[in-house]
Amino acid sequence: MPYADQLEHKRSLLNEALCHYPTLTSIEVGATRPAPSIEGYRVRAKLVVDEGALGLYAEGTHSVVDIPDCRVLSPVVRSAVQAVRDALPFGFRLLALDVREVDAGVLVTLVVPPHSDAQAIAEELAPLIARH
Repeated sequence: MPYADQLEHKRSLLNEALCHYPTLTSIEVGATRPAPSIEGYRVRAKLVVDEGALGLYAEGTHSVVDIPDCRVLSPVVRSAVQAVRDALPFGFRLLALDVREVDAGVLVTLVVPPHSDAQAIAEELAPLIARH
């Protein structure tokens, strides 16, 4: 969706939410303020993994849409995601990951299948992620 349309959609959602409260119906909702940047601003990524694809579920399904270069992710988060992506072909079985930019750098949470050796997977991936 074009960015201007996204802003208008957010405005309409707020108007719709306010109409359920009679005391708030007189509030005039102005235009949605655009973000300073529409790329590189997201400091968290919650992604799923399936058959080598690393991304998000297609709307209304459990089919994973691969997103190899998500432009909205901050450079630090994007780099950590890329490190995990690079390691996937080498036999790591992951279900999902959560990557967050924090003051100290990046926090990566790996979701592995039941009965996996999570410690071994973490020890293998940690140096790869740290290099990024």
